[in-house]
Amino acid sequence: MLIFHIQEIGLLAKTQRSLVLSGKEEHVWELELDNFAVFGSRYGAPIRVKYSNNEASRLRESASKYLLPVAFFAILVIVWEYSVNALDVPAFLLPSPTEIAGSFVKYGDVLVANTFVTLEEILIGFILGAGTGLLLGIAIAYSKVMSRVLYPLAIFVKTIPIVAIAPLLTLWFGFGIWSKVVCVSLVSFFPLVVSTALGLKSADPALIDLFHSLSASEIQIFFKARLPGSIPYIFSALKIAVTVSVIGAVVAEFVGSTKGLGYLALLAISYIETAEMFAILIMLAVLGLVLFALVSFAEKMFAPWAENLEAQTV
Repeated sequence: MLIFHIQEIGLLAKTQRSLVLSGKEEHVWELELDNFAVFGSRYGAPIRVKYSNNEASRLRESASKYLLPVAFFAILVIVWEYSVNALDVPAFLLPSPTEIAGSFVKYGDVLVANTFVTLEEILIGFILGAGTGLLLGIAIAYSKVMSRVLYPLAIFVKTIPIVAIAPLLTLWFGFGIWSKVVCVSLVSFFPLVVSTALGLKSADPALIDLFHSLSASEIQIFFKARLPGSIPYIFSALKIAVTVSVIGAVVAEFVGSTKGLGYLALLAISYIETAEMFAILIMLAVLGLVLFALVSFAEKMFAPWAENLEAQTV
């Protein structure tokens, strides 16, 4: 095994882990090279360099990340199909996967058209809610007065069940798209408020002092120190917000709508079309997964360090 000193690596170390060195647990830095995994303590203790095949590791990681969930889902569908047929379960109680697939074929055009209706409500409401939450989070982080005024108000709005607010929104904004947009905005803004304020307040004090010593303005400190440090918090909130936005849109469509997946779900359950109901639920789940994946892709593209930090804390 090769032994180096941490100073030979300098600032190249990119993640932090806990390893057992010299019989005790220590926080160490990890650096991944093309063919080496490098570990070293934070305070200058010797580091250890081990040879590893990163390409093989990446292949194994990809296999475990994608193939295992697909295999588990396939097994689940097979067991579901066999159990329903073997136990002769009525279709109105629990349809088989083949019956649900038949509903996709039968109502495919209707499902796709109403999916785009719900998607439009989600996107507009999510953008408005996330933008409002981001601005409120900045105001709360920078102003004690705004924090005392806005934070309790945000909590008050969040604690009211969206099912109770949705009828009022329909009464105020009508049966059109805007009652659904406002409903989505209300459920999506709160995670951004909390996470943005927390991220901005969690900036490294030493880094802030350094900027002050360089006579940096508050705007420069915001864009160069506080905002980059809060990016992991913001993207985590965006992932939560975009998934609950689907719930907000469906709840609003339940209360008052003539189109959308929520409206179709009400019709399906009214006529006891259980297979169609399952098809609608699958469309909603796929919609949520796609939106979540888009936010994750944006995080990976624009803030890869945020994704790495989140992976270490999970």
